[in-house]
Amino acid sequence: MMAKEKPIYYVSDREASYPARLRSYTGMPAGLYVRGTLPGDEPTVAIVGARACSVYGARQAARFGRELARNGVTVISGLAEGIDAEAQLGALSAGGRSFGVLGCGVDICYPCSSRVLYDKLPLKGGLLSEYEPGSPPVRWHFPVRNRLISALADIVLVIEARQRSGSLITVDYALEQGKTVFALPGRVGDALSEGCHALIAQGAGIALSPQAVLDELETIRQCRGAAFSAGQPALPVHHAAFIAGQPATAVARPALAAPQPTLAGSPGDVRRSAASFSKMKDPADEKMTRDMAPTPLTTYRNGPAQDYLSPEAVTLKTALSDEPMSLDALAEKAHLEGRAARGAMSELMLLGEAAELFPQMFALAERES
Repeated sequence: MMAKEKPIYYVSDREASYPARLRSYTGMPAGLYVRGTLPGDEPTVAIVGARACSVYGARQAARFGRELARNGVTVISGLAEGIDAEAQLGALSAGGRSFGVLGCGVDICYPCSSRVLYDKLPLKGGLLSEYEPGSPPVRWHFPVRNRLISALADIVLVIEARQRSGSLITVDYALEQGKTVFALPGRVGDALSEGCHALIAQGAGIALSPQAVLDELETIRQCRGAAFSAGQPALPVHHAAFIAGQPATAVARPALAAPQPTLAGSPGDVRRSAASFSKMKDPADEKMTRDMAPTPLTTYRNGPAQDYLSPEAVTLKTALSDEPMSLDALAEKAHLEGRAARGAMSELMLLGEAAELFPQMFALAERES
């Protein structure tokens, strides 16, 4: 394949070519494995959404990707089947650039359905990953890599998402990073639009057209320029005050919820806790869960926990027992910070190692005999 002509190389955070956007946040990787190029200082939009999307969602993803690319905007996504792939292919069809952030090594095409995109991206953008070549697409890699998708973008656009969609993990990171979030409206009562409508209800920008996103990008550019001219430090990507579709000085409607140090939140809060991530069990997400494991999960779980869990998840698992405990209590017991504990609990629950027995009360999951 043509993509194999592009060598894999490593860029550390000490090198000038390391993406400047990532330098603005803590918890970013010390380096990236790359095939192709890396995003520069051009405007960027991350487009994420359902894997099992509708025809409407696929068409809109391609439309937004295409129109944004025609206006010089780079599209960031995760190469996943469905919305991700349609948006990135749309950008490439318009002659634009796109970057795929992988949850495995850049030498592995995952999912296989994205082979055409995988081969094209190194020629018109790039593939990047914090995981070294040969790393398989282990389940817990995907929620973690989503922080890079949002960090590399000026705006995060969600096109079709169920209420417990994995796309909302990216939104969660975007809010923590102070990014603007847009959502595509759909039909009332449509399960694939429930997540987007919830975001809009909480203050996300309404993506009625690509122009709405382009207008917001212009607002961001002007605010950055004003800060630079005033001798103030440039904001990382987009300050929380720059609410979707409004200049920073004219915020009137409520902002998306700011990150909190605990999992607590109102029932209608746009943010999603680690407990919520584990409940992605609707029919459209079942295929995603199965496809994320290149090797049967039982194969990983036959060995020591450190062979299939991240270090934080291993630590948090030692704090779990058959007695349900709050995440705050577990984090304190495991000596983990709140954000690290949330990510570790997400991983444990996605892998079936932990269970939420009561609202926001967690215990060891029952193992199959």
